[in-house]
Amino acid sequence: VFAYGQTGTGKTFTMEGERSPNEEYTWEEDPLAGVIPRTLHQIFEKLAENGTEFSVKVSLLEIYNEELFDLLSPSPDVVERLQLFDDPRNKRGVIIKGLEEMT
Repeated sequence: VFAYGQTGTGKTFTMEGERSPNEEYTWEEDPLAGVIPRTLHQIFEKLAENGTEFSVKVSLLEIYNEELFDLLSPSPDVVERLQLFDDPRNKRGVIIKGLEEMT
């Protein structure tokens, strides 16, 4: 999932959403949920329908002023320089060295 635009145009809100003020909703049904929680909910729902075991890995990356930022970094105070490489196994893909993956 990719969002592009000027600062202050609503990319973060669109992607992440926010919690409804009354907090009566779970994140799966919150009308203010963004693209990411809605997509994850649909992925897990479809996988569960099949009745098979599954594992999902996610990474969250921000590109700002030509710098890469790991949004899942366990420590926001420690900034490890992420490196971007072409994926030798996939001619159209990239590898980002140092990017945190959550399973």
